[in-house]
Amino acid sequence: MNPLVSVSNLRYRYEDGTLALDGVNFELFAGETVILFGANGSGKTTFVHHLNGLFRGEGQVSVCGLTVERANLAAIRTRVGLVFQDPDDQLFMSSVLEDVAFGPLNLGHPPPHALTLAKEALERAGMLHALDKAPHRLSAGEKRRVAIAGVLGMQPEILVLDEPTTFLDPPGQHDLLALLRRLPQAKIIATHEAGFARAIGTRAVFFDQGRIIRSGPVEDVIREFGWEPK
Repeated sequence: MNPLVSVSNLRYRYEDGTLALDGVNFELFAGETVILFGANGSGKTTFVHHLNGLFRGEGQVSVCGLTVERANLAAIRTRVGLVFQDPDDQLFMSSVLEDVAFGPLNLGHPPPHALTLAKEALERAGMLHALDKAPHRLSAGEKRRVAIAGVLGMQPEILVLDEPTTFLDPPGQHDLLALLRRLPQAKIIATHEAGFARAIGTRAVFFDQGRIIRSGPVEDVIREFGWEPK
């Protein structure tokens, strides 16, 4: 079985000289939910931003058989749905429906079809009732679900979530976990929450100083590194 995501010897250095990624190798297969563990600054966010071409370093990155390069970015961004740590970075329209329809419209779907896709995505995310609301009036958990709906509307094969439990109280985390479990896409989730990782992950990798230093079952990685941050 070919991987959905294949990363080989990925290196990335910021303009200030900081080496953020130092030879990362990684694969994601259909049906997997891979947890990215590691301290702040270990390279997790920089890594996930390479998966749809927001960052471009040295090495090889391919998604669904497409090399991540300029000519393929439009196609790749339909296959990888990236949900940022702060949902306010993704919600900018005057209503929830407009926000979720923005992606399908940007992909060239006619407005009626884009609205249909948006409503279907909101229904999957449990937010159809809020389609006329202004995003800034939503709770943190509701904003997170709308941000997820925004990428679901583009019908991706892969979901990438960067610290999705940020700003969420325990009920919000529970609702998010239930939503993600219902979604069929392969997932990459960067998180500090060991309990959340145990509940959804099929495998984990551990980032340290820009490298993946361990890959294995979630519980094994947590046990080896004592990764129980609060």
